[in-house]
Amino acid sequence: MQRFTHHRTTGVDCPKCGRENDRSTGLECARKPEPGDVSVCFGCYYVGIYSDDGTIREPTEDERREMAEPENAKRIADAIQHIKKVKGEP
Repeated sequence: MQRFTHHRTTGVDCPKCGRENDRSTGLECARKPEPGDVSVCFGCYYVGIYSDDGTIREPTEDERREMAEPENAKRIADAIQHIKKVKGEP
């Protein structure tokens, strides 16, 4: 079972749906997001990357390949399930 640590952050708009995300949840870490970290939108579940300026951007091809590796894909799927649970979705 993944351990999730929640943080209040500066609102960041999802590049796909435009929803403002003002919280982050770390998987097995107790720090706020840093450039290069993966982000999952609370509204549409878009998977992006935190950029140097704190916004969310499209993943590069290399980042997409890394996220598709089984261990990373499972962590992202676990994060999406956690969001759904928090939202009360099945």
